[in-house]
Amino acid sequence: MERRLKTFLEVARRGSLTAAAESLHMTQPSLSKRLRLLEEEYGYPLMERGVHGAILTAAGKVLLEHAERIETEYLRSREAVAASGGADLPLIRIGAGPLFHLRYLADALLALHQSHPETRVELVAGLYRETMPQLTGRTLDTNLSSSPSPLSSRASLCAAVIRPWDVARLRPRGCTISIG
Repeated sequence: MERRLKTFLEVARRGSLTAAAESLHMTQPSLSKRLRLLEEEYGYPLMERGVHGAILTAAGKVLLEHAERIETEYLRSREAVAASGGADLPLIRIGAGPLFHLRYLADALLALHQSHPETRVELVAGLYRETMPQLTGRTLDTNLSSSPSPLSSRASLCAAVIRPWDVARLRPRGCTISIG
């Protein structure tokens, strides 16, 4: 991914040039130069820098939406190219509510490990309100949880997948993952 956009995303997410520079293993002056070049390229200030960190301007908020989509497509393209060569994903991130991770996932994760021993699984156990923001924030690939249905007072089961081809490709042949 383009370095200046990656730098912009890191500053936007951390809210601080110092924290972003540390995360990216670069000096703050180098980071500031990248941001300045990006602002010159777009012709607008993208963030206000101050004592309390960096705050996105209106133009910065617009760019953030597009930069996140670019980042997602970049990651998807890398995974799709790797999948076309038959490579397993190195990591799949699964969020699961207490019901799912205790009752349903153990057998499925064991089968996944047996058929794809090189693939690491990160399981994030938490309530719907904790895991869904991670899914929409693209730090989880899949989320299995229960949540209140907007149509009734009863809980409904929901599963959301950001990258469905990843999960389908990793599922062992002849193995179905069913709930209930």
